[in-house]
Amino acid sequence: MFTKRIVCILVYIVAGALLEAQAISGSYGGPISLDVLREQADVIAIGAIEEISTSSALNETGELRVVRILQGQPSASLIAVNFAPPLGWPVPKEGFFPKALIGTTGIWFLKAASNGNQVLPIYSKLYTGRDFFLPKAYAPETFPGGSISQQLLAYLVQWYRALPQPNSGDEIFLFSSLAHANRNEGLAATNVLIGSPVLEHQAVGITAAIRLGSDDAVIRLGDELQALQSNKRFMLVLDALEVFYHPQNGDASIPPLDRLRSLGANVPGIDNAVSSALQKIGTKAVIPIMAKLLDSGDSRAQLRAASFFGYLTLFADSTGHVPGTGVTRAFGNFRNTPVHTTHGFGNYTSAICSVLEDMVATKLR
Repeated sequence: MFTKRIVCILVYIVAGALLEAQAISGSYGGPISLDVLREQADVIAIGAIEEISTSSALNETGELRVVRILQGQPSASLIAVNFAPPLGWPVPKEGFFPKALIGTTGIWFLKAASNGNQVLPIYSKLYTGRDFFLPKAYAPETFPGGSISQQLLAYLVQWYRALPQPNSGDEIFLFSSLAHANRNEGLAATNVLIGSPVLEHQAVGITAAIRLGSDDAVIRLGDELQALQSNKRFMLVLDALEVFYHPQNGDASIPPLDRLRSLGANVPGIDNAVSSALQKIGTKAVIPIMAKLLDSGDSRAQLRAASFFGYLTLFADSTGHVPGTGVTRAFGNFRNTPVHTTHGFGNYTSAICSVLEDMVATKLR
């Protein structure tokens, strides 16, 4: 009884801390997906700023030389635009839009306003002067075709591939835009990255495709596992499979995951990520693989497998399927989705505590 109370208290503390961290991080904003920017913009243009000046304490103005229009109908090839710092902050003495970026071609999202065209930043709430456009657009002779959304995704991938040192913010913007796009169009864009000769681009492409629920990407991960495991972007791949992967093909998604588990038996993190992905399938077809994971060398995978069987025992329906996504939510998914179960959070946490108590008792014997 004492062990169970301690374990339950720890579960509640960890869950509360994760939810609080999610709420805090949301207050600082983040990248806005291309799909959302497209809906907000009256004009989407490819061009470069020719000059910039401070028009007021809270605003800068500039002139955008347009090379191509993707959306909307501007009145001229030279458009007056406005830049506003975030949260009503004043324009600094040195200016807000970086002078070094004057003349740099990119994609601009413009919203009609009473004082001219307002440039929409690609980040919400907090952003810098560099976050007003997507640089490194195609040269006029190599513009991509397709719909507006397809063209934007092509520009997005080209922008990412041109970055000398992509940071986490760049990757979040990439992943967010691909996630909000049409799934088939998003997967087509990820294939460009996966086909890159640069290993880091391949890793990011596989990550993005897994986040879109691609079984082909899981198979590709198995094929390239030996090369990718030493790459610094490999943790992104594992995180995608553990947290963001949502199988699109039900039980048909199980064989690629089992193959990955077999190929990655000695690769740290694979068993844990695979066990999380299997939990999201939540059918009795995953039972044989989950049973194997009880003997994994990764204690996290063991815990997930044990938790799955505890939840299966308590909440499986008459067909042996686990309703919802089971205990997946309790181990790493707070930052992605809220907790929802058909039995309520109290029973849900009790199920976890029951499994943990049995495991602790076994260890103490």
